[in-house]
Amino acid sequence: MKYCTVAPMFVPRYTMLRWAGRYMLANTLLGMLIAIRYLVFLQWPDTGLAWTYFISMTLSHFFFLSAMIAVVLVAPIACIIPRPGIVITWAVIVYSLALILLVIDTFVFSQYRFHLNPFVFDLIVDGGSQIFNFSTQTFVITAIVTTGLIAVQIGLAVLLWRRLKIPPTAWRGSHLAAGLFALFVTSQAIHVWGDAQYDRSITTLTRYYPLLFPVTAQRFMVKHGWLNLAESRKNKLLNAKTGTTLNYPLSALVCSPPAQRLNLLIVVIDTWRQDAMSESITPNIHAFSRKSTRFERHFSTANSTRTGLFSLFYGLPGTYWHAFASNQLGPVLIDELLDNGYRTGIFASAKLTNPEFDRTIFSRVKNLPLKTPGNSPHARDRAALQRWLEWLENHQTRVFESPFFGFVFLDALHGYSLPGDYPRQFSPAWETANHLALNSSMDPTPYRNLYNNIAHFQDSLVGALLDDLRERQLIDNTVVVITSDHGDEFNDSGKNYWGHNSNFTAYQTLVPMIIHWPGRAPAIVDQVSSHQDIAPTLLTNLFDCSTPASEYSSGRNLFATDLQPLEILIMSSYSSLAIYDIPEKRLTVRNGMGFYEILSENYEPLPDVKLDVEKILKSMETISRFYK
Repeated sequence: MKYCTVAPMFVPRYTMLRWAGRYMLANTLLGMLIAIRYLVFLQWPDTGLAWTYFISMTLSHFFFLSAMIAVVLVAPIACIIPRPGIVITWAVIVYSLALILLVIDTFVFSQYRFHLNPFVFDLIVDGGSQIFNFSTQTFVITAIVTTGLIAVQIGLAVLLWRRLKIPPTAWRGSHLAAGLFALFVTSQAIHVWGDAQYDRSITTLTRYYPLLFPVTAQRFMVKHGWLNLAESRKNKLLNAKTGTTLNYPLSALVCSPPAQRLNLLIVVIDTWRQDAMSESITPNIHAFSRKSTRFERHFSTANSTRTGLFSLFYGLPGTYWHAFASNQLGPVLIDELLDNGYRTGIFASAKLTNPEFDRTIFSRVKNLPLKTPGNSPHARDRAALQRWLEWLENHQTRVFESPFFGFVFLDALHGYSLPGDYPRQFSPAWETANHLALNSSMDPTPYRNLYNNIAHFQDSLVGALLDDLRERQLIDNTVVVITSDHGDEFNDSGKNYWGHNSNFTAYQTLVPMIIHWPGRAPAIVDQVSSHQDIAPTLLTNLFDCSTPASEYSSGRNLFATDLQPLEILIMSSYSSLAIYDIPEKRLTVRNGMGFYEILSENYEPLPDVKLDVEKILKSMETISRFYK
């Protein structure tokens, strides 16, 4: 307080701040009352600890939001200009707007199951009744509620100001604030434990309230020996899919798998862009592609590993990631494989706990190997391949009559890791990646050649895998999918973008897709396809599932005779998303804060282009229809 400047005519700064603290606590209560609307959609807790988390989180979260408003927006004014008229008026305006936004957010969440952001605001302005079909009665009620909120704010402000003249009692507002802060710490501690223990009765509660970012510490606990991931997963994760907050699938799948079921092997090369699948860079895979179906315009729908693999297995936009992760709900593709007796051989160079594929894609897989030994990505790639070859040898020896599902995930390209003894095919090339040297004026050739050399190394591993299938005479009864989770950029657009997870251009999202299907003639497909199409393609053709793909995915069966061209493609990253308008060749990109811009395919701003409300609305329905 010593930094506050007070003119003699002003009230004491302590008095003004004491009023602001009481006003903050009063608005905490109002926020909780408005938040009751979220409870309509809540999956109620089913354990005592989950109830403790829910109650402590609800009480403390709105205290935290209200306190942040007070500290950032109200207290500085109270310090600088501690005049009651100015501070009270300003506080009434700020808290009224905050509560009105909270009311609007409850309506947005009720319709789309995500929270308010600037992108939605613009849609409301541009789309009007197409976005929210409000009746006259709704408008009247909204106006009454808004007026009522402002009136309540004014009344509270005046009442609390008058009560400042009453001498404080032993029970003070500071005690209440301390209690709420203690609840905040309690809720965070419970979430840390629940997340580490795969307790979805706790983790599923976090997405209901706006601006709620709970703490996790799984890696920290493992590092210090406080947590055994494999044991926690075994105890908590392998359970029935009940009590989720998702309506997935929309209806039970109806499938008629043949008596002689084909094996399935999916090989993913992390960070492998589409033009790096060529006769010179990946000769083994390229030769294999000539005997398979090769999709030339295939998008991963992501520029990151998490959402890229999510879309590949679920057939859904990566925007659903957090909901499926908190529910620990696996894809119906894996369900169908397990329910039909497929033996699983899953070997990834990178850890399957970060991103949390152990609690999403492979949540039902028993004895899942969570990590592969090795002190470098290329060493772990070799180890993952060796583990796969040994597993397949064991499978063929012991349970030959059972079909298998294999997943091999290679990571050397992502880590820019190349064995010292591997022959360099491309030069001039860096020996190691120096990301600090990257800038818009440098020649990317040495960097790109390092990438190509690593891709060539990984191709040799995939070549060994394919040769092993041929030697075991499995190639003619195994569906083989070879693809990537996302691409990588080398300043291709001239805008100083390098790597991935920074934009949604084709350089970071267009990836190889090769599907070898026994009995199907080789083909090259020029039509746009995406990872969201793979699960429906596999389920329809591997298990003869007659359930429409729309019941469990946003994709299509790529082998359908009446396949229609895509018009919209939803792509995502860790916090941002893009709606790719394919006919118009433009992207509507929304960042993690909810702000958006409309860009060309090469990321040139298009300031004169307005939102296509009809297509945006269709996209919003796509990313919300699997929520209860």
